[in-house]
Amino acid sequence: MTSKPQVALHSNKILTCIGLTTRLFTIFKTKLKFMSHLPYNKNLKQYSQENRNESTLGEILLWEGLKKKQMLGYTFNRQKPLLNYIADFYCKRLSLVIEVDGDSHIGNENYDKIRQVEIEELGLTVLRFDDDYLRQNLNGVLLEVEEWIVEQTK
Repeated sequence: MTSKPQVALHSNKILTCIGLTTRLFTIFKTKLKFMSHLPYNKNLKQYSQENRNESTLGEILLWEGLKKKQMLGYTFNRQKPLLNYIADFYCKRLSLVIEVDGDSHIGNENYDKIRQVEIEELGLTVLRFDDDYLRQNLNGVLLEVEEWIVEQTK
C-alpha cells in the first residue's frame, strides 16, 4: 500500500513530503531544525564577508536593530552562507532567514522564489522585506519581526 504525499502547513509555508506520514515528516523536520551546521558552499564564505561592506541602506538599518541580541535576546548573523546562497540575516535558534530585497533583486524574482524554496526545504522560515519599504518603515519592520518571533515561540 503506497501512501499519498503529505502536505503540512507550518509557519506560513507549505512543506511537502512524498511518501512519509505526517508524524514521520514532523520528526524529520524537528531533527533537521537542530542540525549543528547547515550545508553551505564554502567558496561563498569570502564573498559573504565582502558583502558585509557593501550592504544596502535597508540592510544597515535592519542590522542596527538585530545585532548584539537586541531582538528579544536572539543572535543574528548577517550575510550567512546557506546552500549556494547568502542570506542577508540568519538566526539559528529561530531557524529564521530575513531577506532585504533591494535593486539587485529586480528582474530576479524567479531566482528568488527558487532560492527561498530551497532554503525553506532546510526547515527555515524566510521573511522578505523590500529595501524601500524597510527604509521608510524601519520600526514597523522591526515590529513585524518581533511579532513573528513572539508567535513562533509561544
